[in-house]
Amino acid sequence: MHSTSSTINWNATAAWIALAISIITPTISLLLNNIHQRKLKRLELKYKSGVEHYLLCKKAYEEFINNVSPLVCTGFGGSNYYQSYRNLFLYVPARYWENLEALNQAIKQSTENREALLDEVIKILAALLQKQQTQIQELACIPGLLASIRNRLIHANRT
Repeated sequence: MHSTSSTINWNATAAWIALAISIITPTISLLLNNIHQRKLKRLELKYKSGVEHYLLCKKAYEEFINNVSPLVCTGFGGSNYYQSYRNLFLYVPARYWENLEALNQAIKQSTENREALLDEVIKILAALLQKQQTQIQELACIPGLLASIRNRLIHANRT
């Protein structure tokens, strides 16, 4: 009797192990898939946000340059200059605000260095756009991800 009570029923044990594996394996697979999908979605949202911010910056920079250029070159025109000048502060890092303010003062006072200051500001804006574009392209290097958004960025750069 002692041998029958301590004997392990291998058939029952194998069935319980198979049942546990059949429940645990799909659950683990589902969890890993969800984690992966969440990471991809975060990357997609980060990419979309980057593209949208890039396009807003590009538009603000172009409006500013179109409005400030006549003022600097001829002293006339640029009726929307102040609006585009103020809007620029939303898209330019604070460390460059002094450059913008110096240009604005030079325009107000009609000083001779205003063209050089404008060139300096345009270089800053161009560098900011290039940096943003590089960051967006780095995110776009994920294979097979976000092809439609990438096409939107390419199309936006052509215009």
